[in-house]
Amino acid sequence: MKKENSIHHSSHSYIHQLKLSEIISYLQSIDVPFSYRSKVLYNKFKLLKLTEVAPIQVYNEFLRLIAYETKDLQWCAKAGLSSCNHNYSPIGEIFMSAKTLYDALIELNKYTDLFQGKTNTNIIIENHKAFVNYEVSILKPDFYRFDIEYSLFRLVSQLRERLGENWVPDSFHFQYALNKKDKENLKKIIPTHYEDNAKFNAISFSEHWLHDNFNQKEYDETFIFFLKNHLDRLKHSTSMPASMSTRVQDIVHQYILSEKDISLSCIASKLYISPRTLQRKLAKENINFSDILDKIRCDISINKLVEENIRIDSLAELLGYTDSAAFSKAFKRWTGSPPLQYIKKNSHHKA
Repeated sequence: MKKENSIHHSSHSYIHQLKLSEIISYLQSIDVPFSYRSKVLYNKFKLLKLTEVAPIQVYNEFLRLIAYETKDLQWCAKAGLSSCNHNYSPIGEIFMSAKTLYDALIELNKYTDLFQGKTNTNIIIENHKAFVNYEVSILKPDFYRFDIEYSLFRLVSQLRERLGENWVPDSFHFQYALNKKDKENLKKIIPTHYEDNAKFNAISFSEHWLHDNFNQKEYDETFIFFLKNHLDRLKHSTSMPASMSTRVQDIVHQYILSEKDISLSCIASKLYISPRTLQRKLAKENINFSDILDKIRCDISINKLVEENIRIDSLAELLGYTDSAAFSKAFKRWTGSPPLQYIKKNSHHKA
């Protein structure tokens, strides 16, 4: 196996406004029955400035919420394929100006940080096949599957800019499992081979595409140099919310509905620090772990009670309470009203 190029982006875990704006544009073109939680996140993403980013765990939560609210588990693949739309962008111009597809992919890799941090991308040549791989190193593949599908299908959209609108890769590779229906639905979007439980997330195609020059347009080298300098400055100006409380919130959001133990010790272990160190770092930000946990439990409770009509005893168990009475007491402390009274007063939130 010959690895042609490997780029590692591991300084921060984030999604850049450039990537989020493409997803927001797609969602604006379809009718989405937003829940309370997804609407909150959607509005926050819309308000991000060009140099701002969102935590990757919150972004992935948003993608999952939309999938279940639209009842379309392949919506991210559709969004990725429609993302470029032949519109002008500095990255797109640089991609199109490269002499060969291989050079174009190298240029694209250089600017991965402008879309997403904590991302590893590389090009591998094996048996005359080219594999363009994609991995977010901090997360398990099945957790960020929607982002994988968005990113790989977006890559195909980008490649079609150079190779033609009907170009199709030989195969898609996913590290997570796909059932029969998943594969059938993906084939409706791009009819090709789909391999699940693979070694990596990637698209593959014949090696000859890398070296053929399908770009007929002439580009001014001074203009391309200007664009590269502009993007380099943008990379350095990106702001990342790196506070410890933000990192704790991201992890709690990721695990609160899937793990029974959401204790200070559990979260500290996921941050690779001691519980005492975590307490000290949060104290410097004038917040404690129980406040963070209460806020997230409150947000989830309001969403599920008002939007999803979940039973109170089921919600109490989901959030780790011993019984519904303990949950109801906590809910009244958060909102000032018992759960049933709160639901009655806020039923207007329902779609």
